[in-house]
Amino acid sequence: MGANGKLFSKYYTESGTRKLHKRINKVKLDFGHARCRFKKVCLEEQDMARDEWVVVRRVSVAKDDYRRTAAAG
Repeated sequence: MGANGKLFSKYYTESGTRKLHKRINKVKLDFGHARCRFKKVCLEEQDMARDEWVVVRRVSVAKDDYRRTAAAG
């Protein structure tokens, strides 16, 4: 049993190591995809915030113009 036990143990260890490496590589790949999606969402969020700021600024300028014309007239 000694030799067979060592052989089985070695095979199991190599097999387990391969499976572990496959899982680690899959996690790394999934993490890379998640990071790319996160960056994409952050950029979209920045674009929306910038667009929102432009709209708020336009409304503010329009209100100021209306107040000036209402006060003058």
